[in-house]
Amino acid sequence: MDVPWSYSGDNGPEHWHTLCDWYAEGAEFPLQSPIALVHDETEEPIYQDLAFHYTREQFTEKEFKNTIHFVPYDKESYVTFQGVDYHLTDIHFHMPSEHIIDDEQQEL
Repeated sequence: MDVPWSYSGDNGPEHWHTLCDWYAEGAEFPLQSPIALVHDETEEPIYQDLAFHYTREQFTEKEFKNTIHFVPYDKESYVTFQGVDYHLTDIHFHMPSEHIIDDEQQEL
């Protein structure tokens, strides 16, 4: 599927949910990328309920418009938070970065 989107203008993040039916689901989840992070507004993390269960895995590489995805074959790695397991389904990088930290967008 090749949907014309961008990070600004008529096809920017505030309009992504209108670009196609598949993207429309994003309107139900307002806390998505891209987000602006401000160091002065962050809080100290709380790790007591977080447990990592990672194993050495093989990955396959998939390229999209401006991202590189690494998808594990076996999906054996996961994180447990407050009794719920969250499995690693992919690792991906955006070029340029989606998130902005202190009003700066990074290359990756």
